[in-house]
Amino acid sequence: MEKQEKNQYKEYSKSEIMKSMKFTQIQKDLINSLLREEKKYTIEEVTSMIEKFIRQEAK
Repeated sequence: MEKQEKNQYKEYSKSEIMKSMKFTQIQKDLINSLLREEKKYTIEEVTSMIEKFIRQEAK
């Protein structure tokens, strides 16, 4: 469990996240639009950004 927690807080580049099997192709389409190339993100941040975007669009 400790290893999983460390991975959750590890930061990844946009290209690393796009190659990840954790996200579906639809989520990757959103990721491609939402993330900036020069910044690094945790998986938790990316997941939160996707959820926030989906909730905003549903209003």
